[in-house]
Amino acid sequence: MLLDLPTIARHLDAEGLRYVLVGGMAVMVHGGTRVTDDVDFAVAFDLENRKRLVAALAPLNPRSMRLASGAAWEWNEKCVRAPWSIFMTDAGRGDLIIRLPGVEDGFEGLYARRNGARRTGSASASRPSTTCSR
Repeated sequence: MLLDLPTIARHLDAEGLRYVLVGGMAVMVHGGTRVTDDVDFAVAFDLENRKRLVAALAPLNPRSMRLASGAAWEWNEKCVRAPWSIFMTDAGRGDLIIRLPGVEDGFEGLYARRNGARRTGSASASRPSTTCSR
């Protein structure tokens, strides 16, 4: 399945999720040649943000990558666990990173240092922003 980053980003932005694009996709957005087939997001772990995440991804049919096919599973804020959560959606695979190795000031520090233009509603398929919040 091809990753549809603009679709995922639109859903996250619509809910006002606090997140930062990291990993291989962030490298690609900044012109790097790394190839990846998933998207990594650092996310704030507070309960309100996890609820926003659940609401944002629900229309994309999220499912756990760690459970056997057909296993009983319900998408809710308890599915977002530290240090990371891996899931598949109808728009591709995503990794939610809660604990950031090597980032001493954690998500809040990373979020404060994020770069890129703030989104205003439409995602650019050619160069999405690494700042994906409202």
